[in-house]
Amino acid sequence: MTPRRLLAAAACAAIPLVFATAGPPPTAAEPGPGPQRWPERIANVSTAEFWKQIEEGGLLPTRTYDSFWRPLPAEAGRDTPGRAGALAALDAALGAGDLRDGPHVEMLDYEGSHVLGEPQIHSVHGFRNDSFDVWFLLTKTFAGAWDQWALVQDKRVTPPLASFFHYEQGKPVLSNVKSDCYRCHSNGPRALDPGRQDLVSGWEYVDEVNDYCRSLVGVQADFDGPKPEFGPELAVADCTGCHATGADRGPLHRIQAHAIRAAIARGRMPPDGRISHEGSIALERWLDGK
Repeated sequence: MTPRRLLAAAACAAIPLVFATAGPPPTAAEPGPGPQRWPERIANVSTAEFWKQIEEGGLLPTRTYDSFWRPLPAEAGRDTPGRAGALAALDAALGAGDLRDGPHVEMLDYEGSHVLGEPQIHSVHGFRNDSFDVWFLLTKTFAGAWDQWALVQDKRVTPPLASFFHYEQGKPVLSNVKSDCYRCHSNGPRALDPGRQDLVSGWEYVDEVNDYCRSLVGVQADFDGPKPEFGPELAVADCTGCHATGADRGPLHRIQAHAIRAAIARGRMPPDGRISHEGSIALERWLDGK
């Protein structure tokens, strides 16, 4: 099987949603305040349905590896400047064969299910050499077909630059021009945050991935030009120790409202403890533009 045919092989016939009659139609908009239906959708996902989707996508693991990371040839993209080098690294990674043959993590994704209003599965794969980190994401809603994305972190430049790609007709197309990826990837790669602890394949790699993502400092997002003007930076003291201009993780803006709220709701942020009472009030007022 050629790498370019991966999605065709992984795609399966549309399967009815477990919650086909529940909730509003899928939308990419930030949910408004008040009770939401997405937590119940996540809580009520059928375990059998999740594993059925994994199996039909050919993503059931066949062996355990010592590391999540697969080696990227040392010369891949190394001597090619700019984005062309990132594309060369992508080609070299896919040239190794079918993505599903190596280590990978599958999970019910919390943020994706939140935004789309229906359960979403993520399958994450990674390659590394001294010049690039190459991440592939295969993703689908329970009712949809598998889709392929990629993130390439160029470590040859300071600060490192993260470029996002969507595979269209087997070819990677730059995908962050309208800042869509920046909404959840303000600092490049993100730690894995399963929506359900019992719906994860490849648990043995999660800590390795998350420890690496937390170690990254100063990663910038590729906007195919100057960074857009996103308005004022988040100025809540509970957050600005890490998220600010010149800080390890860079500033946050209202465009990241969904990701900020999801991280707070899950207790993932702040990483060293709960947000303060005053900070939570200030954060919501700031997100609402008050």
